Amino acid sequence: MSELPLVKYAQLLKAIKQLPLKLPEFANKSSDQVLAQLPSIIGECWDDAINILVIATDLKKEEIEQMGLADATRLITAIAEVNDYSVVMETIKKALARPALQKQIARTTGSTGQ
Repeated sequence: MSELPLVKYAQLLKAIKQLPLKLPEFANKSSDQVLAQLPSIIGECWDDAINILVIATDLKKEEIEQMGLADATRLITAIAEVNDYSVVMETIKKALARPALQKQIARTTGSTGQ
């Protein structure tokens, strides 16, 4: 398994973000948390779960549908590990927080940063 290209990663995130519309208990969870719950989601949103795995792998829908739960769980774990989702999300959060923090510091100190 290899790291997802950005276009596939975007498709995967979009598919994961659609789940809260069908499963409100996932509304306040990160994409990582939702992905980690994929085995339990399979029972409630079969088509969505299969679509997420099709996007995240090179496997065909029919191949995924024939997997056992243990294999599907290993596949989900491999997807998360290969793509370092938690590391990527933490890095993005930190990067996005910096400008906000800098603006807050500037307002507090009266500094313009120049």
